[in-house]
Amino acid sequence: MTYILLAFLFLMALIFFGFPIFLAICISSMLVAFAMGIPLSLVITRIFGGIDSFSLMAIPFFILAGNIMMESKITDRIVDFADSLVGHFRGGLGHVNIVSSMIFSGIQGSGVADASAIGSVMIPSMIRQGYDKDFAVAVTASAAVMGPIIPPSIAMIMYGYYTELSVGKLFLGGLIPGVLLGLGLMVVNHIIARHRRYDFVKPKRSIKEILLTTYRSIGALIMPMIIVLGIVFGVFTPTESGIAATVYGLFYGLVISRKLKSKRLPAVLVDSANTTSIVMIILAMAGIFSNVLTRLQFQKERGRKDVSQENLLFVPGGSRLYRFCSESRRSEQNLHHEDGHGPVSVWDGRERAEASLRSRF
Repeated sequence: MTYILLAFLFLMALIFFGFPIFLAICISSMLVAFAMGIPLSLVITRIFGGIDSFSLMAIPFFILAGNIMMESKITDRIVDFADSLVGHFRGGLGHVNIVSSMIFSGIQGSGVADASAIGSVMIPSMIRQGYDKDFAVAVTASAAVMGPIIPPSIAMIMYGYYTELSVGKLFLGGLIPGVLLGLGLMVVNHIIARHRRYDFVKPKRSIKEILLTTYRSIGALIMPMIIVLGIVFGVFTPTESGIAATVYGLFYGLVISRKLKSKRLPAVLVDSANTTSIVMIILAMAGIFSNVLTRLQFQKERGRKDVSQENLLFVPGGSRLYRFCSESRRSEQNLHHEDGHGPVSVWDGRERAEASLRSRF
């Protein structure tokens, strides 16, 4: 327990004094590892083992695909498309900001990239139209939260890697909640716009204008569909979907929009490599930290079992399920003799517990 406290204290202290996150994790982990007598060779093995995974290869491809689409000036078309749909409502630019972030989240998969791309366009536009600066920044920051939720999501890729869950299922699980979050933000934006009297209402666009804007933006809207539908129908894995998104991004920028210049590709690759390295080095250092916590038995198996069963008491109907689990376990462990016919089997004990509970409920 002492080593665990030291590890977290070192980590918090280093972050407080301004050390980079990866360096803080590395130093705190290695100090505790050396104090425990863990050899340096094992530490180095854990550093490289923390990022040696096929699933994590999806991260650089999604980052590259997002940067290619940004270089292809996709943001302007996404904003124009969102403006044609919701720009005529009260607080219109706030709605445009949220819908644009929702669409861009299906391309990049990062909240920071979402805020950077959409904020650079929407915040100046909202301020020029008369929105308060704090409101424009708050809407952009809140909408960027959808980046790690709506697929593809870099955070879900990392979560799936460490928990051994299906990344494809995580992607599908984040789609509807992300859309619902966006709709909820639009409701809040409408209420605040009414309260602050942001009466900047644009004329409603005609069906012809909406269709024309959709046609111009269809190339940008296809990428999220490629990723989600490809995973749903089993065409490719999440990692392969990142490759498909990158290939489509190149096709879109060089052939469809023709805004992506071949001489800019090296700069895009370097920028993507820098962003990927930030993510990967944190994951690599986290491999040491997790190994140290595992060796210290930070989560004991018995503690996890007891806590998970007791948590049943806090969900609807959980108290009955808790009593069933407890009585079933007692019946299985209580292998006693009845009427001189020998011990009661585990199966019989479970059946009797179930029959007893059914008679009560």
